[in-house]
Amino acid sequence: GSGFLSRITREHNLFIMRLPRPASLALLCLFAGLWPGTVRPLTAQVRVAFYPRAGMLAPDEYFYEIYQKFVDEEPTEWTTTYLGRTGIFGLGADITLGEGDLRVRAEVMHAFGGWMAASHSILHPRTLTRPPFVETVWVNFPYDMTLTSVHLVLPTRLRIWKIEPYVSAGIGGKFYRFGSPDRDWPENAVHPEDGFSWSGDLGAGLNAALTERLILDLQVRDAISKYWEKTQNDFVFSLALAWRVY
Repeated sequence: GSGFLSRITREHNLFIMRLPRPASLALLCLFAGLWPGTVRPLTAQVRVAFYPRAGMLAPDEYFYEIYQKFVDEEPTEWTTTYLGRTGIFGLGADITLGEGDLRVRAEVMHAFGGWMAASHSILHPRTLTRPPFVETVWVNFPYDMTLTSVHLVLPTRLRIWKIEPYVSAGIGGKFYRFGSPDRDWPENAVHPEDGFSWSGDLGAGLNAALTERLILDLQVRDAISKYWEKTQNDFVFSLALAWRVY
């Protein structure tokens, strides 16, 4: 038995060595499972879709409020800012691994043309001739925000016709950039600062299969982060048209 197996193995090795190099490599690839025909079942389990996404950024309106001066623990000077809603546009990709429905989603979105309303207030104390009053100066700052994210997308399996709801969760980041105010701004007011902050993202949406490869995606997402000491909830309402490459 063992002598017969040794002989078969020796003859097999001699056969491989006598083959031309291209043929021997092809045969080895076939035995190793690397022949293109054996790769197709694996690639068939990987689905990739690319898409543009557009919608509206609805940030937490109250952005920050900084108290600067106090008298008897009461604020006498402070700065308050509010972020306005604006349009947002981005690109993304969905990757589905294996035969399940769990997807990995990566997106980059940019909010453009936004405005931040800011006020700087000073409390003037009472005098003999007038009551106390607050003097407020209002200005507007243009702002841009770029949101990046990586999510896990889990369908809920509550399918209605070709519409599939899903939930998502992940991590991301926000890049803030502010322009100059549209009018004179007090020097001692607290100006916004450009920068980056990490975010935790929660979302939900609907997928509608228009064709085998074309998918309509409606999404609502909350990007939760910190700007200085304030928790910021930035909601993104968006629509995407995804094309499944394979």
